[in-house]
Amino acid sequence: MCQCVSIASTKVIGFFYDANKRTTFYKYFSNYLNSTLLTPFFIVTYVDNFRKGGLMLFNLSERKGVIICLVVITATIIIPRQLLPKEHNLFLLTPPIEVTPIAFNQIPTTTKLKANSQANNVNTKAKAQEQAKQFIPLELNSADSVSLIRLRGIGAYYASKILKYRERLGGFQSVKQLNDLKMTYFNVDSLAHLFTVDTSLIRKVDMDSMSFKAILRHPYLEYEDVQMIFNAKRKHGKISYKILEKYKILANFKLKNIKPYFK
Repeated sequence: MCQCVSIASTKVIGFFYDANKRTTFYKYFSNYLNSTLLTPFFIVTYVDNFRKGGLMLFNLSERKGVIICLVVITATIIIPRQLLPKEHNLFLLTPPIEVTPIAFNQIPTTTKLKANSQANNVNTKAKAQEQAKQFIPLELNSADSVSLIRLRGIGAYYASKILKYRERLGGFQSVKQLNDLKMTYFNVDSLAHLFTVDTSLIRKVDMDSMSFKAILRHPYLEYEDVQMIFNAKRKHGKISYKILEKYKILANFKLKNIKPYFK
């Protein structure tokens, strides 16, 4: 039975590819449609007449297949369409539902503001967490050149300058001391959050045991300052930061700058 239906369906489909036969079919069908109800009896009579007209030839098994197909179509589509109400939601006959999109400007303002606020909060938290992972503060007095180069804006040249300056100072007292290096392509003020300073790592030296040249090497002292320091040493027999502060041998701002570095 399934084979009969399959063969008949194939022949019907092939028939409708012939333009001349298709035109004649529409003519026959429209005449019957205007004068006869769509019933299985009509369909069988019509197919038989149509076959005798030479438009489509079926053998016995193919005619059975056509009859079965037409009966199934009549029972599942045509009869329910005549009997059931128009609004009945039979799955084969359900009319398409038009969905009207809601424009964004039709959404209540309070709803949009709430949605935007929630989205902004999520984005802000995500960015903050990402920044916290990416920018772990670097301790300046223990950092090496490799860790400095990893920071945005610091290359090998700037990393070398920072390390050499730290060695001359004895250690960094504040992140702002990086401004002394005048790094054109690295804004210390805006990127200060990338660093921390452990002042316990500053190396204090004994001024009394140092040579003229060694003291002069400190970036906060000039030649005239070192001369005054050695004049005070000859006068008092020894020299220390307390003596410099007690007798005000140097200007107050210079004493403040060198205090973390000399005993």
